[in-house]
Amino acid sequence: MTGDQRGSPGASLNTPHFDHSGKGADGLSLTAKIALALVALCAPVFAALTFELDFTMNPTRSLSLPVLAIELALIVIARIDGFRFVPALRAMPRGVLIALSVWAVGGTLASVMAANPSPARIFFAFSLLHVLLAIALWDRFSSSWKAQRRVFLAALTGSLLVYVAITQVVTAVLYTSTVFNWDQFGVGVVNIRHLGFYGVALAGLGMGYVASRQMQGRWWPGLLVAATGFYFVAWTGGRSPFLSVFVTLFLLVAIMGPGARLKVTGALLAVAALVMPVSLVTAPPNPLYGLESIIGRVTPEAEAPPDQNSVSHRTEIWADTLEKVIERPVIGHGQSNWSKQVESSRGQHAHPHNLVMQVLYDWGLVGALALLALGLMALWRVPRWIAHRRDLALPAIGGIACLLVMSMADGPFFFAFPQFVVAVCVAVLASLDLEAERG
Repeated sequence: MTGDQRGSPGASLNTPHFDHSGKGADGLSLTAKIALALVALCAPVFAALTFELDFTMNPTRSLSLPVLAIELALIVIARIDGFRFVPALRAMPRGVLIALSVWAVGGTLASVMAANPSPARIFFAFSLLHVLLAIALWDRFSSSWKAQRRVFLAALTGSLLVYVAITQVVTAVLYTSTVFNWDQFGVGVVNIRHLGFYGVALAGLGMGYVASRQMQGRWWPGLLVAATGFYFVAWTGGRSPFLSVFVTLFLLVAIMGPGARLKVTGALLAVAALVMPVSLVTAPPNPLYGLESIIGRVTPEAEAPPDQNSVSHRTEIWADTLEKVIERPVIGHGQSNWSKQVESSRGQHAHPHNLVMQVLYDWGLVGALALLALGLMALWRVPRWIAHRRDLALPAIGGIACLLVMSMADGPFFFAFPQFVVAVCVAVLASLDLEAERG
């Protein structure tokens, strides 16, 4: 066996992994420990490096540079541990490899032929980095880090929990400030509505933990995670994350398999009803935050604050985006060109607030059909993933599903951190697929 094959999905799942340091007393290699630390630190580091009392649109925040740096570091650690790109590609299911290849070729063409090619190429490079991270983690989760997949999901969950704690501490410290602009609370976000990305991901993971336990054994930690996610979603004041968590809740209950469906549903709804109103007390002194912002918006549209994007404005954006899609339907316009070409963006938005429109605009039918094929292949495998390892499958599915549902009326996948969450969860699910096939 060659060095490139050692520990890869193309080799036996029982093959010893490549490890310079050896395992410690806890059974974790040094590379696994570093990778876990990077996952756990991603959201807190991003928050710490981007918060400013006087908000500025700096590249550290707007390009999510700390997140991208951590993704690159994780790929390097995976490479040291034994990840090899070509053997990993060879081990992929053929359909997945073909769809990824079509997407990569289409995205490259869209970036080269974009009206403004420089940002298109930069953002497509970021997209390639997210995909490479998912492949690298899948490779390791299928071999040397296989036994640590639950720990990696826990590290991702912990990262989000610490992020929420940071926002609450900052809010408590600045609550009585008369000069701080709460409209620009830039803790890992360029717009306060993006705070919801973190809340829905956390709620999705927590609901998945609860569903996987079926109210048996140690199910209460998952309930605490879900409760924190519910609370933070209400605290952010966004309507799309609020709706997303409940759509995902019923989705998870539907696919969790036979068991305590009514108990799981009742427990999650009861916890949501208990914790969401707390945001009425703890939210910043600004009408854009808290549960009241979600359920109490009766202000006429003409007088609504600019940040409270109306449904009618979204439909206007979608109609204008569709016109641009029709102009270049095959390969699209390339990434990060949308705001300069769609007048209804008003120079305030970087994406169309809808994933389907975003994909069609960026990569055209070529990219959209390739991603649709990947999605359908994933849906086909969901029952097998749940049957094989529900404790891993349902939290990962919950984290992805919440962000996907939210993306129908918002733009989480224009930004790096939500894609980081999805990359980790997809890698876990893909490793289950390979494992289930091998019995």
